[in-house]
Amino acid sequence: MSKALPLAYLLTGALLGSSLVAPALAQHHDMSKSMTGSPSEMMHMSMEKMNHNMGGMKMTGDTDRDFAMMMAEHHNGAIQMAQIEVKYGKSTELKSMAKMMIAAQMKERTKLLMHAKMKH
Repeated sequence: MSKALPLAYLLTGALLGSSLVAPALAQHHDMSKSMTGSPSEMMHMSMEKMNHNMGGMKMTGDTDRDFAMMMAEHHNGAIQMAQIEVKYGKSTELKSMAKMMIAAQMKERTKLLMHAKMKH
């Protein structure tokens, strides 16, 4: 089996969930404060949560709204992982990059959610 086929199944599953995630996305919080375990475990948990949330989104048939919702959740995962890097990372350069990512991803995430709500 080619590597593309399992990825296609994963992406198909991610596109078949529920759009009820919008209220949860609108209330972003620093997950690194509520997780336990090593920073690497926290990062992995953050990724799993993002994948679960994206997989649970119901597609509406409106490409723009579906894109905005999926990308907002993807950005949420990136923000959470970057927060973990800022809190626990050792590299000054990576921590600085993570801080810039948080600011940029939060700004983009806000725009994506605004587009999703306009389409709703």
